[in-house]
Amino acid sequence: MAERRSRRAILVVALLAVIAPLRAQTGPVRLRVIDPFGSAIPAARVFLLGTDNQPIRTQVANDAGETVWTDLPLGDSHLRVIAPGFSPRLLTVTVTEGEEQILDARLEVGCIECRPEFDPEYSPSPYSDSLDLPPVTPPPKPAERKWWHIFH
Repeated sequence: MAERRSRRAILVVALLAVIAPLRAQTGPVRLRVIDPFGSAIPAARVFLLGTDNQPIRTQVANDAGETVWTDLPLGDSHLRVIAPGFSPRLLTVTVTEGEEQILDARLEVGCIECRPEFDPEYSPSPYSDSLDLPPVTPPPKPAERKWWHIFH
């Protein structure tokens, strides 16, 4: 009986030793957020989405417009990229084991005053479309001069 338990324990440990690394494998992805002309978009937000398309994690692009994801699971990962003034972009990245993948997320120019999705820190422009200023009164008209006044 003890020998049977010992065999089961060895089998369970062997299975866990084989399965655990497979589940824990991750791959690195470097994502560069750029505008239509290829220039970096610093401070763009990149969201890792769950199966319900809700954000799980967020990264903010550095001054070069890059985010680095070192622990994405192997397989497909869904990312949403947003930046003020640009249309949001949804990307599906297939993460593989081995070399770091380098991808560009090209954002198209969009609505400047639109609220970006998933951005809790967004605040609309503090400026109003109309100014509440008092009416301006025109300056008084100069006294009318006659042509003969030029000789005085």
